[in-house]
Amino acid sequence: MCVFGEMDMDKLDFYTVNVDYVKFLQDAEGEKRGFSRVPNMAYSENKAAPPAP
Repeated sequence: MCVFGEMDMDKLDFYTVNVDYVKFLQDAEGEKRGFSRVPNMAYSENKAAPPAP
């Protein structure tokens, strides 16, 4: 149950998406719409990156 300002952490689901698939989605959406709202998943070495699975 979510109460104002509180969250039930057991209900959060995290998952890994293949970076190549994300790039494919970005390219396809960019081609169709001229821009993409798919977030970048590849980080440079200077930015924090999620741990590899």
